[in-house]
Amino acid sequence: MKNWFYLLIATSLLLIDQIVKYLSIKKPFPETEGFLINSCNFNIAWSIPINEILFWTIWTGIILTILYSLLKSFDLFLLIVLFGAISNIIDRITKGCVVDYINLYSFPTFNIADIMITGGIILFFLKDLLSQSRKKTKQ
Repeated sequence: MKNWFYLLIATSLLLIDQIVKYLSIKKPFPETEGFLINSCNFNIAWSIPINEILFWTIWTGIILTILYSLLKSFDLFLLIVLFGAISNIIDRITKGCVVDYINLYSFPTFNIADIMITGGIILFFLKDLLSQSRKKTKQ
């Protein structure tokens, strides 16, 4: 039952990200230099350029690793990372770029899927560190 709830959370976040992306393209945000902007990222994280073949090779390896980990032990944080990656890949396949819309001025423009990926990775590793420290204190 818990796994279905996790799947609902991850799916909801993916849908919210896709809806905001759709709305930002359909009816662009009024400001070009505000908190919400329209940006099309043709590169990877932080707009780092990468060869297309290398991109798809890395992406496939990461997704397969996450899927394998999820099959071994179902984890909300890994699921959120996976669904964030899927949301950005939907953009890359359908639009040729990843739609970014959150602008914090001194930070690269990003989207909810980016938050899912980054936050999920951080929370997954923090959870892992906490569980390891608990095991050590029990010994």
